[in-house]
Amino acid sequence: MASNIPENLKVNFWRKKGGRILNELTGVSHRFSSTQIWAPKQDLVVGWTPKAGCTVVKRHVYAFLGLRADVEKTGKWVQFYSHLYIRKHLIIPALHWKKVKWRIKFVRNPYHRFVSSYTYAMGFPNMVSGITEDLNCNLHDISFEMFTDWVEQSQRKKGWNKIDSHIRPQYHREEERYPYNRIIHIEQMQEEMEALAREGGPKFNFTEEFRNSWHHRKRAKSDVDAVWKRPFKQIRRPEGLPDYPQFYTPELRARVAHLFRDDFEKYGYATEA
Repeated sequence: MASNIPENLKVNFWRKKGGRILNELTGVSHRFSSTQIWAPKQDLVVGWTPKAGCTVVKRHVYAFLGLRADVEKTGKWVQFYSHLYIRKHLIIPALHWKKVKWRIKFVRNPYHRFVSSYTYAMGFPNMVSGITEDLNCNLHDISFEMFTDWVEQSQRKKGWNKIDSHIRPQYHREEERYPYNRIIHIEQMQEEMEALAREGGPKFNFTEEFRNSWHHRKRAKSDVDAVWKRPFKQIRRPEGLPDYPQFYTPELRARVAHLFRDDFEKYGYATEA
C-alpha cells in the first residue's frame, strides 16, 4: 500500500491552525479528511460518519476494493485499519476532489442517529467526558431528555469541535467547498444503491448486513411510558431498547431538529417525520 505522504510529514503530521486541526498536506480539517476513503483506481471517494453505519460501510468498501485480507491481517477492528488506509491514501481535495467521478456519502436520519448517540454514550462514558459531573448523577441515571440538555449546553459553551464525533452533526462545513455528488440515505439504501449501480457506479452489497445490524433493525414498541424522561437503566431491557420515535416529544423533536439543522437541510431529511 503506497503512501501519498511525504516522509518529512509523517512524524509531525497534524498541526493546529486557527483553533482547528488541519492536515498539513491537504489544507482541510482533519475531521473531514479522516472520514474519506479515497480509491483513485476506482475513481471513488466514500464519506462516512460515526453512528451512521460507518462500521458496515467501511468493512464493505474495503472488501469492494479487494482489501478484505489486509483488514483481517491487522487483527484489529476495521476502524483501526481505516486509520492506516486513510493516512496512506490521503486525498488532497484541492487537487483531486473534482476529478473523482463518484463522491459518495452515507448518512442517517438525524433523529434516529441522535438516539443511537445517546445509547452508545451510555456504554462508552469516555465520549461524554464530564457529563456525570455536569448533571450530578450516575451515568445510567441519565435520560434521553437530560442527554439532550447536556449536548445543547456543551455545544453553546464549547462548540461542536469539542464534542465527540459520535454526537457531532454529520454535515461538515468543508462540504461547501468539496461537495459529494451522491448522498446515500441508509434508510433507503437498497433503492439508492441500485440506482447508483444502474448509472455505472460502484456495486456495493451490504444492505442485508444493515438490515440485520442491531444498531439499525426495527424495534418493537416498548411498554415503558415516557421513555424520554426515564433513566437509561429503566429503559434498557433484555429484549432491547425502545423504538426511536418513543424517545421524542414534540418539544424534543424541535430541539434536535435545531441542533442538527444542517443535517436535515443538506441531506434532505424532514424535520416533522
